[in-house]
Amino acid sequence: MAAALTADFFRRVEAGAPLRPGAQRLLTAFEAEGVPFALVSASPRVVGAASTEAAG
Repeated sequence: MAAALTADFFRRVEAGAPLRPGAQRLLTAFEAEGVPFALVSASPRVVGAASTEAAG
């Protein structure tokens, strides 16, 4: 069961997980102003890596 749920999650991420409302605007503003930022997550590293890879 866990393997099936994990596989389904990664399929959804690869299909294009949407950003939270306002996230793209905030990140674009940070980049324009030279403000450093980072991704912090309580999820396993593989989940964060897949999500950031899918987001570009």
